[in-house]
Amino acid sequence: MMKKNIAKLLVFAMLLSMLPFAAAAAETEATAASVSISDYVTISDVKVGGTALAAASADGTYTFSTDTAVTLGDGNKVTVTFGVTGQNTTIYSVSRDTANLYANGSVSDEITVEDAAQAQNLTYTVKTKNPEKSASFKVTFSVADSTVAVESVTVTPETLSLKVGETGKLTATVAPEGAVGDVIWTSDNTAVATVAEDGTVTAVAAGVANVTAKCGEVVSGACVVTVEAEKELTVSVDIGNVETKPETVDGKEVSTATIESGAVHTAIESAAAAATEEESSNEKIVAVVSIDLSEKAEGVKLDKSVFTKASGYNVAWDTDTKELVVSVKLQGGTVRLDSNAIKDIAGAGDENAVVMMSVTKPEQNEVPADKKPTENVTVKAIFNVNITVNGASPSWSGTENKITLTVANTFGVTETNKLKVYLDKVLAPDAKVTNNGNDLDIQVPHLTYITLAEEDSGSDNNNKPSGGGGGGGGGGGGSSKPAIKPGDKPTTPGTTAPSGGVAGFNDVAPGAWYADSVKYVVEKGLFGGVGNGRFAPNDNMTRAMMWTVLARYMGVNTNTGSNWYEAARTWAMEKGISDGTMADGNVTREQFVTMLWRLSGEPTVDNGASFTDSGKVSGYAKTAVDWAVAQGIVNGYSDGTFKPQGSATRAEVAKMLTVFCQSVS
Repeated sequence: MMKKNIAKLLVFAMLLSMLPFAAAAAETEATAASVSISDYVTISDVKVGGTALAAASADGTYTFSTDTAVTLGDGNKVTVTFGVTGQNTTIYSVSRDTANLYANGSVSDEITVEDAAQAQNLTYTVKTKNPEKSASFKVTFSVADSTVAVESVTVTPETLSLKVGETGKLTATVAPEGAVGDVIWTSDNTAVATVAEDGTVTAVAAGVANVTAKCGEVVSGACVVTVEAEKELTVSVDIGNVETKPETVDGKEVSTATIESGAVHTAIESAAAAATEEESSNEKIVAVVSIDLSEKAEGVKLDKSVFTKASGYNVAWDTDTKELVVSVKLQGGTVRLDSNAIKDIAGAGDENAVVMMSVTKPEQNEVPADKKPTENVTVKAIFNVNITVNGASPSWSGTENKITLTVANTFGVTETNKLKVYLDKVLAPDAKVTNNGNDLDIQVPHLTYITLAEEDSGSDNNNKPSGGGGGGGGGGGGSSKPAIKPGDKPTTPGTTAPSGGVAGFNDVAPGAWYADSVKYVVEKGLFGGVGNGRFAPNDNMTRAMMWTVLARYMGVNTNTGSNWYEAARTWAMEKGISDGTMADGNVTREQFVTMLWRLSGEPTVDNGASFTDSGKVSGYAKTAVDWAVAQGIVNGYSDGTFKPQGSATRAEVAKMLTVFCQSVS
């Protein structure tokens, strides 16, 4: 009986195993064994440094990438938010590396990134209910390089003409904003011209060389450097024992020598003969007729026939290969006249006219008002270089430089690229100044009162709006953003001004064009000094300085943080004023006005500004430049350029910021 029952049970079990629900149960168990936690856990939000990343997942590894450059480290945060799929599934435990994170259905993890490697690979362990699963998986970040790629390199000027031994300075501008890299200069013909690391070109021999600048893998267009070879033959005039008599020039007595024309004619003929004998197809021959009165007189009188004779040779010659020039050395300096200047003098007055030439260096208070620049410039020296024919100035033809005044460099000029030359009160944009050690050569198109002034004072002078500096008439439209409102402005800067000088600085003269602006920004607590009683008006303004000045203007406490500009940098980034990069880099003119424009709410502009180099303004800065010009915050240079990538000095920023504070904001 028992055997029969056992047999029946075995048969029943066999039949039971064949039923449909038993098969389904087996199938469910098999399926559950292959379920991954990634089927139940999702990551809904991943950000690095506030930038959202796109995601893709496979086999428990979540990979995130972005085409947007994200800077890792320096206090940036990585945020990861976990969610679930399925109505009954819950996350009840999440840990990141050794850190336990509490979860109740979902969890958001935020971690401060200390370095790039940490953010690149984070390991999480997640446990779920329904089903009960536990697994570890990695969150891997693929983040774009935070370095801004160099897109273009522009070299200015595009052409450069030098004589053997002369130097010229090239400037390389890298775009876009924030792009960094070392600029490497190259000359394709070092036998003609070499180029130094700072872009200084030195003429070596006659010929043509192409100089380029490379930053990263981007190479600029070439500056074509033409070096002219010249061979000078000097014939001195035998002046004999000359006597001097006082002559009145512009109300001042000038000791003047009279030179007999015969001696000069003889020297001209000798010089012309020597030039013809030495004539060569490989180099230009310059015959110099030299009259040396440097130890005898401030002025000289010559018969006009001297210039008529000299001009006759030049008219007959091709002056590109052979030229006769006249050099007169006086106590105040040496005047060298090329063939065009000689021709202008020869064409003035009658046949028997007398030419009077003098060089003096009057005190500034002795210079007539209509002979001095009206712009706010820092004057280094003024020379009265006078040439008359029978008492009247000749009609100088053309605008090319044809006269060189050589004077002793007794006023400390070292960087000639910072100098501007004025003839009377008019800027001579094409005038050229060369530093020859103890002397300066000043090349000009005609002679009169010649003023040397520092270039940095000319870029933004007279930059208040007309009519007293109102709201920028004709330029402003609406505003696409609300302007950021300043809080309580501090009354003292980070570095207080010492005693002495304007605003307490020993390098800000009372008559300087920027003196009032320096006083204003220091009193408002926007600027401080650089130490040792200096404001350093001619030093370039860095981006960190700019952030700090604007932050102070908005009432931000800039005295916190791990360094002197950290608080200002953080504020500038949070407010969208700047991207916070390149703290030590010089702020450019277009960057400066862009920061002010953003601070003002990015107002629209009806009319665009027009400069000869408007095409060089970066895309991000175009509206800002138009706005700043319309508001009278900034003007262009006298040659019609804006120089958007040019550095802004502390004095310039003080001036422009004063206009902004008083007339715009």
